[in-house]
Amino acid sequence: MKNRLLSMIGILGIALMMVGCSNSETSSSNTTSTNASEIISNPIIQNTNVIVNSTVSEVTPTTMQEAIQLVHDSVVTINVSTSSGTGSGAGVLVGYSETDSFIITCHHVIDGGYAIEVLLNNGDDYTATLIGGDPNTDIAVISIPKVDLCYANIVHDSSTVALGSSVFAIGNPLGTLGGSVTSGIISATSRDITMSDGTVMNLMQTDAAINSGNSGGGLFNTNGELIGIVNAKYSASGIEGLGFAIPMSTAIDISTELIEKGYVEGRYNLGVTLADGGYYVYVYYIEEAGCAYGLLKTSDIITNVSISYKDGRETTSLTVSYQTGSSAIYQFIYNADCQIGDTITFTVQRGRFQTTMVEISVELTQYVYQMPKAE
Repeated sequence: MKNRLLSMIGILGIALMMVGCSNSETSSSNTTSTNASEIISNPIIQNTNVIVNSTVSEVTPTTMQEAIQLVHDSVVTINVSTSSGTGSGAGVLVGYSETDSFIITCHHVIDGGYAIEVLLNNGDDYTATLIGGDPNTDIAVISIPKVDLCYANIVHDSSTVALGSSVFAIGNPLGTLGGSVTSGIISATSRDITMSDGTVMNLMQTDAAINSGNSGGGLFNTNGELIGIVNAKYSASGIEGLGFAIPMSTAIDISTELIEKGYVEGRYNLGVTLADGGYYVYVYYIEEAGCAYGLLKTSDIITNVSISYKDGRETTSLTVSYQTGSSAIYQFIYNADCQIGDTITFTVQRGRFQTTMVEISVELTQYVYQMPKAE
């Protein structure tokens, strides 16, 4: 499944990588289950008859060990079947309806999967249903047909998370060690991370050990409250203790909209992957679900990008030369604050010898993530 490459502005030679989707089979760990009745429900989401817990609990742990025991079974293993094999990650049980339990995970964990399996710590497994996914914030929601489980207590206001506070992460490192626990502190409460496609994510930083397969797992405080969804780490020789998590203030807001609508209003998916050819930028890949599918072609060389706004804002454009890299085009489009209904026009060189100049206009439409069909 696809992982977006990430890069930190101002730091060279270090790769920040998504940490889910380890391509291996997952084994479960057998632990004592925490009954859902131990957590008092204080609903945040009720518009769709889904109850999501806030920060109210009958049990107040006095040690980290007690906190881990309280919430351990709220984190599940996720196995995803894709056209290229099986990927693994984690997810957190956050709420329930009359018939189903809802799980927050990372979008890149389930992205590209045509079947999703959820494995509980007691060994029970369920086929999951996709509720919705949002690549921009890397949040997805899935559900399983089972209730009366251990649901995480959520810290809805991430501004209350203190620098230096003790935390622990529960996830599925390497895709084979479901239910693993690591601990550390909050190294930074807010980091703006820029993706290679220009998207900026605001993440919490921790030095708790994070490994491939941990994505979608939970980051908890010592009260056993869920403060973040683990989604990234720095990976390079000599680099240690640089893990990142999506704050719950972001995760729960996005999850609410996914549960209510199945998508996030105003999102679009251009669906174009660009590459640098030395002296030019060309179209490397086009997603079938993207707005540009059937319009742009692979190997098109981009010479200009312009954006026309439906609300009457002045058209803006970027001339692409041999000095312009693909990252500059991504950044230009991201900073343009495009809305549904706006039009992005690409001037490209096309044909066997790239001598034909063509203008391709792509109207931005509402993006709704859909699972691919099994091949």
